[in-house]
Amino acid sequence: MRYLTVLEVSQKQNYIYKTERLAENIGASMIIREITEDLPERILGNHMNIISGGGGNCLLDFLSKKEAYDFSKAFSTKVLTDYPGVELFLASVEYDEEKDRIMEKIDELYEKLGAKKADRDGYFQIYSPGITELCNDTQYPAAGKDSRGKFVSAECLAKLFRDNPANVPAREQKMFSDWEFHTDQFDFFKEMLPDSDKYRFANEFEELGGTKNVKDYMAVIFIDGNKMGKKLEAFKNKFNSATKDETPKDANALYKKKYGALSEALDDSYRAAVKEAIGKITGMLPEFYEKGSLSQNTDKDSKKTILPIRPLVLSGDDICIVCDARISINLAEEILKAIDHRSVDVGEGEKMALHACAGIAMVKSHYPFFRAHELAEELCDNAKARFSSKDDEDESALDFLIVQGEIEGSLAEIRRNKYLNSTLTNKPFALNKDGTEDKGRKDSLEYYTKRFKKLKGMSRGVLKEYREALYKGPEAAEAYITHHQLSGMLDGSFDNGHCIDFDIIEMLDIYNPVSDTEGKEKA
Repeated sequence: MRYLTVLEVSQKQNYIYKTERLAENIGASMIIREITEDLPERILGNHMNIISGGGGNCLLDFLSKKEAYDFSKAFSTKVLTDYPGVELFLASVEYDEEKDRIMEKIDELYEKLGAKKADRDGYFQIYSPGITELCNDTQYPAAGKDSRGKFVSAECLAKLFRDNPANVPAREQKMFSDWEFHTDQFDFFKEMLPDSDKYRFANEFEELGGTKNVKDYMAVIFIDGNKMGKKLEAFKNKFNSATKDETPKDANALYKKKYGALSEALDDSYRAAVKEAIGKITGMLPEFYEKGSLSQNTDKDSKKTILPIRPLVLSGDDICIVCDARISINLAEEILKAIDHRSVDVGEGEKMALHACAGIAMVKSHYPFFRAHELAEELCDNAKARFSSKDDEDESALDFLIVQGEIEGSLAEIRRNKYLNSTLTNKPFALNKDGTEDKGRKDSLEYYTKRFKKLKGMSRGVLKEYREALYKGPEAAEAYITHHQLSGMLDGSFDNGHCIDFDIIEMLDIYNPVSDTEGKEKA
C-alpha cells in the first residue's frame, strides 16, 4: 500500500502579518516558502516523492507507511526546532495503486486535513511565565535582542534572520547556525526586479514613499486567482474522462505528473505576471518623478534606486504586495493585465485561461498592518462577487478603499455608513477584456481613469461643492452640473444607482494616472 501525505502551514496570514515591521513580514513569508517548498526536498534528499509544493502546503506520495511516518517525524521535528511560532498540520491516507484512483484519494486526504485543523485538541498558549522580558510583537518570552536592541521572541528572531542576517546581532545568529540556506535564498524576491544592479525593493515601510506636506499613505494589494477551485475540478474531470480506459496505476502515474506540472505552470505564470508589471511600473516612475507626484529615493550605500514597492507573498495565485499608495492602482492594474494575457496548458491542446481580482487597502503608514491586509482581502472578495455566481463569466476586476482615520469596521460597515449604503461608490471596476474599450460601460477602470483626468482639471472649490451635491443624491448632482454648465464634460453623475464621481474626488491627491503614451524605462 502506498501513502499520500499532505503538510500545511496553518494560520499563515496571522504568522506573516501580525507584526508591524516589514522585515518580519518578509522573513515570515520566506519561512513558509522554505518549509513547504525547500525543506521537504532537503529531508528526502530528492524530489521524487513530491507531487506539488507551494502556497503553504506540500503533497507527497510514499511507497509505504514507514516511509511516510519517517518523513513526517523528521519534517515536523525540524519545523518545531527551527521555526518557532509556525503552526503545522500533517495528514496521510493509504491507497492501493492497482485499484484506487489517486484523484479521489487526494480529495479524501484534504478532507482529513480539514477535519484535523478544525479539531485543535488541547491547543493553548502560555504567554508569560512572569519572570522574563516579553516580545512586543508576539507577547511570547524574549529569546534575545534584535539589531535595534529590542527584546524579541524566538519567532521574531527567526523571521528577522530569514529576511536578512544583519537584522540579528552576532550572538543571536548562533541560534540559526544549522539552518541550510543558499546565498540567493536570502532575497527570494530579487528576481522580480527589472534590473538588480540599478534597483532594489523597499526594505522598510518608511522606504515605500512619502513626500513632504503630502498625506503619507501606503497600500496593501491582495490578488487572488478567479474560480481556481472550479478550474481545477474541471481539469480533474477532463482527466478522468480521458483516462477512463487506463488502469488505475497508469492513470495515477500520469495524473501525478500532470497535476505537478500544472501547479508549477500556475506558479510560474503568476510570478511572471508580477515581474512584468513591476517592470512596467518602473518604466512609469520617471514620469511620476517629473510631475512631482513621487519622490525618487536612492540607497546611500549601493546608490540603487529604491522602488516604492515590496512583494510579500508570491505563492501560486496568492499575491500580496505593499507599495506607495500613489502607484497602487497602476501596479494592480498592470498585474491583472499581465495575468489576463496568460494561460496554462492542461493537455489535449486545451488551455486554462487565467484571470484574477485585486483588493487595494490604502492606509496611513502607522495603520495596523494585519487589519490593512484583512481589508485588502475583503476588497478582493468584493471584486470577485460581481460575477462569482455566473459560471459563464470570468473577468479581472479590482476594488479599493482609502481609510482616512482609525479602524472603521468591516468593508460592508464602512460602505454602509460612509458611502450611503454603497450608492456613493461605483466600485469594483472591471478591466476591459483584451484591452478593448467597452462602449458605454461606466464601471470599468478605463472609464474611471478617463473621467479622473477630466475632474483633475477642475478647481478645488468647484469639486468641494460638487462633492456636497453628490451626497444629496442624483437630482442635486444633476442640478449642480446644469447650473455650472458642466453637462458637456461630465454627462451625468450616477449610473445604475451608483455615483461615478465620488470615487474620483476621494482619490484626487493619491491616484496617478499615466499619460496616454506608456512610460518607458530610461537607460
